[in-house]
Amino acid sequence: MITQVSNTISTLKNLWIELFLDKTNKVTNVADGSVLNAVAFGTAKVAQKAIKDIAITEAKIFPETATGEYLDKSAALFGVSPRKGALGSSTYVRVYADPGTIYNETNFFVNQNGIRFSVNESVTVGRSGYAYVSVRSVNQGLVTNVDANSIINVTPAPSGHIECTNEYMATGGRDSEDDETFRIRIMTNLNTLSKGTLEYYTQIFQNIDDRILKVLNVGLGEDGIFYLYLVSQNGILFTQDELETLLEKSKSYFGLFELNLEGNVVGIQLKNAEWFFIGSERGMDFRIEIDPSYDVATVRKNIQVALTKYLDFRFWEAGKIVQWDDLLGIVKNAEGVKYVPDEYFFPYYDQEVPPNQLPRIKGFVMRNLEGIVLYDAGSELSPMFYPAGQEDLFQGLNDSALALRQPVYFSITDEDGNPLSGVRISVGSGSVVTDEDGLATISLVNGNYIYTASKEKYKQQQGQFVVLNAPVYIGIILELAPFQISFMVEDQFGIPVVDATISIAGQSLTTNVNGEATVLVKNGTYPYTVEKLGFDSNEGSSVTVDNSDVYVPVTLYYHKWVQTIFVKGLNSENFISGVLVEIGSDSYVTDDEGKVQVSLINGSYLAKFSKPGYVDTQALIVVLNQDETRTIEMDLYKYNVTIKVIELVSGKVIPDALITLDNGLVARTNSNGLVVFRLTNGEYTGTITNPIYDDLTINFNIDTSDADFVYQLDFRHYDVFITVVDSKNNPIQDALVSISDQVLVTDEGGKVQIGLQNGTYPYKVEKLGYYNFSGSVLVKDNDVSVVAKMVDYPWSITFSVKDGNTPIQGAVININGQQYSTGQDGLVKLTLVNGSYDYTVTKIGYVDVDRTLVVNNSNVSVDVPMVLRPWNVIFSVTSEGVPVEGASITVEGITVETNAGGIAVIGLVNGIHQYEISATEFQTKTGSVTVSNSDTSVQVSLDPVTYPITFVVRDKTTPTPALVQDAVVSAKGQSVLTNASGEAVLQLPKGDFEVSITKQNYISTTTQITVTGIDTINVQIDRIYLLDFTVTGEQGTILSGAKVVVSGEAIVLPAGQSSIELTTNDAGRTPQVQTINGSFHWGASFSDYSSSEGDDTIANANKTVAISLKRGKRAVFTVTDGTNPLQGVNILIDNVTNYQTNVDGQVDISLSAGNHTYKASLTSYQTISGTINVKEDETSYVNLTMVHGGLLTLNVKNGVANLSGATVVIKNSSGTTVKSGTTDSNGNISVDVPNGNYTYTTDASGYKQQPGSTTISSADKTVQVQMQNYKYWGVTFNVKYKTTNLNGAAVSISNVKTIGGTSTANGTTNSSGQWILAASAKNDATLNGTVSWTASLSGYRSASGSFNIANANQTINVTLEKYSTVTLTFVNYAGTALSGISVTMNNQTVTTNASGQAIFSNVIDGTYNWSSTAKSPYQAKSGSVTVNGANVNQQITLTSQVTVTFVAKDDAGTALSGATVKVAGVSKGTTNSSGQLAVTMQSQSAAYACTVELSGYQTWSGNVTVGLSAQTVNASLQYLVTFTATIKENTTSGANVGSATVKLVNSSLGTFTGTTNSSGVATIPNVKPGSYTYTISKSGYKDTTGSVTVSRSSHSQSATYALLRYYTFVVNVKRAGVNRNGVTVKLDGTSKGTTNSSGNITISNVLYGSHTIAIDAGTYWKAFSQSYTISSTSTINIALTALYTAQFTISDANGPISGAKITLTGIATGTLTTNTSGIASKTGIVAGTLSYSVSAAGYMTKTGTVTLSGSNDSINTSITLQKAAKLVQITTPVASHATGYTIEKGFSNIEVFCVGGGGGSGFTRLSGGGGGGLGLGYGPTSKINGSLSYIIAPGGSGDKNYGNGGKTTMYETSNPNEAMFISNGNGGSYNTSNIYIGIRGANGSNGSNWNGVIGHGSSSGSACSDSDFPIGGGGGGSLTGNSGESGEKGGAGGKGGAFGRATGTGGSSARGAGGEGQSNAAIYPYVSKYNLICSRGGNGNVGTSIGGFYAGGGGGGFGSGLDANGDGEAPSIPTRNENYGGGGGGGHYVVSHGGQGLIVVYYS
Repeated sequence: MITQVSNTISTLKNLWIELFLDKTNKVTNVADGSVLNAVAFGTAKVAQKAIKDIAITEAKIFPETATGEYLDKSAALFGVSPRKGALGSSTYVRVYADPGTIYNETNFFVNQNGIRFSVNESVTVGRSGYAYVSVRSVNQGLVTNVDANSIINVTPAPSGHIECTNEYMATGGRDSEDDETFRIRIMTNLNTLSKGTLEYYTQIFQNIDDRILKVLNVGLGEDGIFYLYLVSQNGILFTQDELETLLEKSKSYFGLFELNLEGNVVGIQLKNAEWFFIGSERGMDFRIEIDPSYDVATVRKNIQVALTKYLDFRFWEAGKIVQWDDLLGIVKNAEGVKYVPDEYFFPYYDQEVPPNQLPRIKGFVMRNLEGIVLYDAGSELSPMFYPAGQEDLFQGLNDSALALRQPVYFSITDEDGNPLSGVRISVGSGSVVTDEDGLATISLVNGNYIYTASKEKYKQQQGQFVVLNAPVYIGIILELAPFQISFMVEDQFGIPVVDATISIAGQSLTTNVNGEATVLVKNGTYPYTVEKLGFDSNEGSSVTVDNSDVYVPVTLYYHKWVQTIFVKGLNSENFISGVLVEIGSDSYVTDDEGKVQVSLINGSYLAKFSKPGYVDTQALIVVLNQDETRTIEMDLYKYNVTIKVIELVSGKVIPDALITLDNGLVARTNSNGLVVFRLTNGEYTGTITNPIYDDLTINFNIDTSDADFVYQLDFRHYDVFITVVDSKNNPIQDALVSISDQVLVTDEGGKVQIGLQNGTYPYKVEKLGYYNFSGSVLVKDNDVSVVAKMVDYPWSITFSVKDGNTPIQGAVININGQQYSTGQDGLVKLTLVNGSYDYTVTKIGYVDVDRTLVVNNSNVSVDVPMVLRPWNVIFSVTSEGVPVEGASITVEGITVETNAGGIAVIGLVNGIHQYEISATEFQTKTGSVTVSNSDTSVQVSLDPVTYPITFVVRDKTTPTPALVQDAVVSAKGQSVLTNASGEAVLQLPKGDFEVSITKQNYISTTTQITVTGIDTINVQIDRIYLLDFTVTGEQGTILSGAKVVVSGEAIVLPAGQSSIELTTNDAGRTPQVQTINGSFHWGASFSDYSSSEGDDTIANANKTVAISLKRGKRAVFTVTDGTNPLQGVNILIDNVTNYQTNVDGQVDISLSAGNHTYKASLTSYQTISGTINVKEDETSYVNLTMVHGGLLTLNVKNGVANLSGATVVIKNSSGTTVKSGTTDSNGNISVDVPNGNYTYTTDASGYKQQPGSTTISSADKTVQVQMQNYKYWGVTFNVKYKTTNLNGAAVSISNVKTIGGTSTANGTTNSSGQWILAASAKNDATLNGTVSWTASLSGYRSASGSFNIANANQTINVTLEKYSTVTLTFVNYAGTALSGISVTMNNQTVTTNASGQAIFSNVIDGTYNWSSTAKSPYQAKSGSVTVNGANVNQQITLTSQVTVTFVAKDDAGTALSGATVKVAGVSKGTTNSSGQLAVTMQSQSAAYACTVELSGYQTWSGNVTVGLSAQTVNASLQYLVTFTATIKENTTSGANVGSATVKLVNSSLGTFTGTTNSSGVATIPNVKPGSYTYTISKSGYKDTTGSVTVSRSSHSQSATYALLRYYTFVVNVKRAGVNRNGVTVKLDGTSKGTTNSSGNITISNVLYGSHTIAIDAGTYWKAFSQSYTISSTSTINIALTALYTAQFTISDANGPISGAKITLTGIATGTLTTNTSGIASKTGIVAGTLSYSVSAAGYMTKTGTVTLSGSNDSINTSITLQKAAKLVQITTPVASHATGYTIEKGFSNIEVFCVGGGGGSGFTRLSGGGGGGLGLGYGPTSKINGSLSYIIAPGGSGDKNYGNGGKTTMYETSNPNEAMFISNGNGGSYNTSNIYIGIRGANGSNGSNWNGVIGHGSSSGSACSDSDFPIGGGGGGSLTGNSGESGEKGGAGGKGGAFGRATGTGGSSARGAGGEGQSNAAIYPYVSKYNLICSRGGNGNVGTSIGGFYAGGGGGGFGSGLDANGDGEAPSIPTRNENYGGGGGGGHYVVSHGGQGLIVVYYS
């Protein structure tokens, strides 16, 4: 019990006084201020402090109140383990990685939120590619319990890591215990803990080690030891040292009887909790059907996670039973599981988990419904789900503990579920054998046992089980012993392939270092694949296992990986063709893309790259398991390039010019204007810049030599940009801009650019479809941009709409937003500017026409033909209900074809139309269709074309098949009988058909035929013959009931049967069976007779087979070991039938008379063979004695490893072989032999043969044979030329080390280019060492080398280089052979013979450079030749040169200097002052095309043939003039006129014509001098004519002319930015019409000049007039000044307000008054913002603005006025009867506030002040319906002892019984128990429906509590003083509200202060709103006439804030209308009245 601190000092003091007075009669009263009172006070003070100290101490001691360290001490005091510290979590992470990948303590796993986990134990990933890693969080706390699948990263990731995840959430993490959690555990333990319970021990060990989760126990053992089993938090097992430490630390908690004299614990032993395996060793094994939308891995995870939750050791209840139904339900309900068959679910029984054990699953096998394994966890389930267990899983109990025997039930079945009898089950030293139901039982005491189940021909199976106080049920499935498939995988060179993957029988094998792998399987055929990265996979193979092991050799071939090599220039993206790429002995040449592709096996290769003109390059190519693309860069040779820069005009050198090349090189010219670059071959561009000159772009080419270039710079020009736009500012492309004697064409942006020097330049712009534009531009030290705006030209458009030749009236044409209708002539005329226009032409009854019209610089006439509307006629063509595709339908010359659905549609007008339908292989059909104002359908069925198909039917009689008559031949619904010739004819169309042929006594036959035309088909049918059998015994005895089984090709068998069994009748005859010609087999049997069988045939006749059976004879075999009979001896008769001896060692069988062989065999006994002669009618006896020997096993090893596949021969002492075979995968071979001596030899490929001997003496024996570790290695030579295998190449190897020493081997390659020296101990195969070799072949260069044998077979790849002959033939240009030319190639020099040939022999593949020396008159020459496995012949032409002189003159014979001479298009230079140029030209047969050119002259051209001598060529050139005419618009300074035609005519000289470009310039070249007349014309312009003389004074002549133009333009009218329709536009005072809906009007044919455009004023716009200069077709845009009408609609919630005043300011002023609809408006206002103020009587004034803008003519504004807030105060007291009050309408909110009258004071002198009035009553409008009634009482009057209160009430008039508000303040009183203490006014009351708040008085100076919710301040209380003593101050008034301040303190005047009159939070807003003031209570006055008694102050109320004072003699009474609800003053036999009540109604 915690001491409660609730006594005050006053209570304790009074208690002390009470006890004091009770113990003495001398003192009857203890007065205040007395000594005893002081003593009592002091004692009470000390007692109070003591009580508090005790309470504090108690709080620290008891766990209910202790905190922090005191709570820790409390736990220790009560024996509770300390606070649990924070723990980290743990889980298992499933990792996927390459086999061999290691995860250890250096790796950290990280989840998505950064929580890190360390590795508990290093894990190595096995062959499966995955493993589980045990991890624990690095940090601690609850946050470490991360979700499943959130740990997805590892850092650092080990090599080989792929991915990871945690399949189950991390658990075990926790935070440190807080006080509250710790307190609950302490209290719980205090309530439940008693010594000796598991909870007690759990606390003990958790206190020692907080890793412990719980303690388990199974009771006291028979050895008297009490075992405690510990379970850790995370399932981790404690070491033995840890268990001993725990026991040592725990001994202080045990009783004396649990400790010995040394203080050690006895009788208690700690162990780790043990694991109980669900389903024993087998674990769980079941079949499921998986939902197809899930994969196996996901379903497996879902099942295992669910099992984990069910078997979670942390929550497992000790002794709980694992229910079979639970496990089955978990699997069935796992997500992704569709079906689980119960009968295959193991374990199939419930299992009780012992109390000291926890459940776990060791094995986990998931299969599909057919039993195929989908997932097998092996012998142990992933440790992720269950913590790692100890090795010895069951050591919890000794055999002596609970030594009660329990039955163990075994149930043994085979794989098909059939019981197996005779299975021996060995448990320890005992064994049992299953009965015929496969059952066996053994009784065992508690303990851990291992069983072995074995049966001959079945795989032995072992398992483990535990007997613990309950029966055990064990189900075992034995599988038939499998056979071994041994794979040997080698590459194509015979080298074993390691780590190859073999997929077979659902398993994946991996070959070992010897390339070997084995698998155990049952009989059957197994497809397999062998694959390894880097090899081509071996697929499509299979192996058949048939009762024996199988050896499978496999050869894998290295995969050739495609290596793509691109060769490009260094630092360039250009690829190089023709590069020679050499890889080993192979060479390749890059193609046009610079690419070669090479196929190579894995390895490293050195590649060489070469090409003339490039630097040779080498690269190492590494091929590793992938195709790869790589790029090789080659660098070019660099040459000296000299650039000189000079001025254009003066030719002076320019220093400091900056030359920048596109390859990044930059240099400046020196003082000589020179720069030298080092450059490679190729084209170069660049720029030359200097601030004084124009930039110059340069371009030059470097081609295998140094080069010099000279460039000229001109003084700087500035860029002038002219942008040409139309009237809508759209750019105009292809306009001609003439400026500075140049004509430019605008681009798509309407721009041209020209470089000009400083100056003013006039320009002119021309383009067809626009009026010309002229202007000028000033250039001054800067670039300039100008805009030229052109006006569109209107073109005349004429539409002609016709039906054939007949005009169509009333056709409607919609174009350019306008609609036109054709007249009687079918015409519509209009004008359009250039552009593309979509238009439609419609006319009822005609097909609409949709087209596009392009107007492009000319008038356009458009012919619109219209046709009557066609209707769709839908043809559906079928044949026999099947659609016919591709049928042709012809109607009146129109042909269509049907689609795949047989449908075709054709359009036809109204009328009757004839049609014809034809299709391939169908008969043509005709008909008619009527079309009448709608679409129609036609259904047509075509008849197919049929062909006569003749069937000739014969039977299968042999040897000559006979014709069959009257056979029924049926197909496609037809049936025809064959005639005497066996023929039947059917009419069939083309296609596939099934034909049946039937005839009585014949086998019905069905055949498939394909009809393609007339055909004859031969069919043979089988005749039925009858077969039966007679069966007799000896002497012809009839055998009834004998069985005859017949089969074979002749037998007509029922469906699904392979034979027919017949039974003889009483006559010994079988029923007949149907047969056909052919062979058959029969077998006959009858009881007590020997069976018989035979073969026979049916040949064109029925048949009866007579069978005679011989009676069987008895033979009895008895077998012993010399003493005892031998059971189970196998007796094999005639190598066919097996029998086994019984317990008496006997076999009693029936055999036919005669000799029969037998063989008797039994394991470990000598086999006995012999012959028995069985005689008629007597029993034959054979007695056999078998000699016991043993099983001899040879175990062959290579060191410690078993050697499989070794050949073993075992012989007995007489030399007879008793066993010959190969060792199995364990290196074993066994044979049962009798006692005796045996010799053996072992042999294995690559090992030395090992002999030996041994002895068998009545026991099994294993002999270990060690093979000598010698290994022989084979060598394979592959000899090739490039990729071609070389046959017959001689290979010789020397220094070959063998067992016998060193030798030499020789051989030749086969057709595959191979020579193989095989590995064998029997020949000269090589041992380790270095071997030399040579390889040679005629026509090839020999090769030699050496290699090293080092524990592996060797493959030597040899490439021989082929010899070829290169013949170079040299000739001249005429093809004449040139002898005596010296030619050098490949460091060899020869001289050409008389045939001009230079011959080079024995040249191997490659590219070779050759060169020839000069020999007059021929020049030296060089080149290259490529040899690639073949002789090369190359002809080379040597050149000779002569001089040709060109002479140039004009038509007057004057020599022309500077004329350019070109030969074959190449400039050779210019003529000198004599008009001559000498050119050196190469002799050739063909003529050269030559020209002589000179500006201003007609070019001369001619063909020149160059021989071996010099010659002269004369060229005459005609003088020419270029005439340039510039055409301007309107004036010679006007805009350029493009597309104008300029024609010069001279009757003798000819006519010359030109057309102006966009710059208005027409250039007419090649005009001969003379006088001409000219004509200038253009559509839309007036022609200009005149004459002009073209003179010889200059080669160029120019003139300028003007053309006059008319304009058509558009006027667009907008108001407020919107097109205005219907506006009348005037031009020069004449109306031109009104604007259309687009606001446009088109004005045509207006002359260039000034014109006035005007628009009269309208209702919504101002008048407009302005002058324009018409010089273009640009649209003239007119923006009218908009006028608006402003309209206002005024209303309230009930409707329109009439008479409201609207005052306008801003863009318009004035006052508007609304009409009866509440509407007022003002017109003619310009755009802008209009301000308004709206007022109406009784409403709140509302102001705002409205914006007049936009396209609307009138702007409407709706305004809703709100009624003005209204405050009504009701103050007239009405106390006796109710007065009505009507609620005003139209307000959305009505509030009512009531104040009750203040209470009066008490009448006695000591009464307290009256209470303040009640506060607020308030409600929403929904509570106030119509009329109200109210009562306001005056303030309460005083009474003698108690003051009265005043009441204020309001209620609905219709419901007076339910007051809405009641407010009342009560009066003050006195204290009846102590008349000297005044009592405060009592609480006021409140209405039943509304919350009111109450003001109180106060006593003893104490304030009212906040819960009283006072409004007015309470009156001050009175205090007392004895007569004659100095007076005390009066009690303070109560505070007035929830937030009121404390009462007044009183002063020296000893007057109690009144309380503040404040409201609480809920009321204060209304106090302010209702204009009320909370006043405080009045102060108590000082009185002297009444003996020191003071009256309480009056309570404050709502009013003006005046104090409501009261005193004892003459209390003041507040004025009523200033102090509503105020309390009266405290009385001294004087009554103070309270203030009256008040009601406030507030509308808003």
